[in-house]
Amino acid sequence: MAFVPGRSISEHYLLDQEMFHKFKVSKNKKGAMAIKLDMEQAYDSMGFDQEREDSIELINWCSGKTVSALAFVSITSYRLNEEENGFSNWVMKLKLNKKVEIFWWRLGKRAIPTNLFLKNRNLYDFVNCARGCKSIESYEHIIVHCKYMVEVIMKIREWGIHIPIFHSLDNCLQGLEAISMQNSGIVRLYCTVIYLSWRNRNEVKHQKPALSCFVVASNALYLATSNSNPFLVSWGTNLLRESHDPWCPPPKDWIKINVDASLLTSNLAGIGGIFRDFKGKFISAFGKKKIHWDIAQLEQDAVLAVKEFLCDWMLECKGILVESDM
Repeated sequence: MAFVPGRSISEHYLLDQEMFHKFKVSKNKKGAMAIKLDMEQAYDSMGFDQEREDSIELINWCSGKTVSALAFVSITSYRLNEEENGFSNWVMKLKLNKKVEIFWWRLGKRAIPTNLFLKNRNLYDFVNCARGCKSIESYEHIIVHCKYMVEVIMKIREWGIHIPIFHSLDNCLQGLEAISMQNSGIVRLYCTVIYLSWRNRNEVKHQKPALSCFVVASNALYLATSNSNPFLVSWGTNLLRESHDPWCPPPKDWIKINVDASLLTSNLAGIGGIFRDFKGKFISAFGKKKIHWDIAQLEQDAVLAVKEFLCDWMLECKGILVESDM
């Protein structure tokens, strides 16, 4: 592969991983076989320019690092690469979760094994989305058009967090870069949704059940806001903007429910709440529309509404704490 124009020897790692995973999960009764090419003979068969002779360069030898660690080292050097900083300047400054950051770095390197990617390398015959979208599974599809990814975004929008929806890959990248200048939190959330949607797609491709859009959306909110901190530090109407007053977790094995109410001059009102465990992990949320004139009464209604959304298993916890700013 290293001798094919436009390709790199580093693509061997990705293809090897896909092939051996296929061997592992394959139910083919005839079996499968991998052939190892003698690289020395491959180099002997190449014709080199005498004035500019190529040579094999050793990059790493018995470094003791995992593949993930080597990938992250590559990310660090990639940030300093002036030739590719158009993509890295804004993506790599988002302070994404490390797994999400590596995923987007691989997207920038065109190293995500979509079905179209595998088809172009004669490794797979099926090019449509693995989740049944009936569209070609390209990079543009997984970042912009996949209907299951869009369902996750729509679910988050229902919760009051306005994530943009794009119509093309160029429009998406340009839009995310522009938004990152003013509200990097929304971009972090979008990047996390794409990563978790891709993981969900992989579960389906390997004959495992897919997570619902509600669960993926909840996990995206948690992963985008927690980063290296195990506790969520803010959960207001501007979800991803850091607050000066950090959220205080409940005791171990307790559930904490934060409730609030809002009232407009037109007497349109709303109450809502969110359930989280002692680690700050999102459990569930609720909201109701109301018409009222007294904010104090609405705050009280928000507390009383909690009992309507309690599940039986929640009562098995050591305790439940309800918190309001009333």
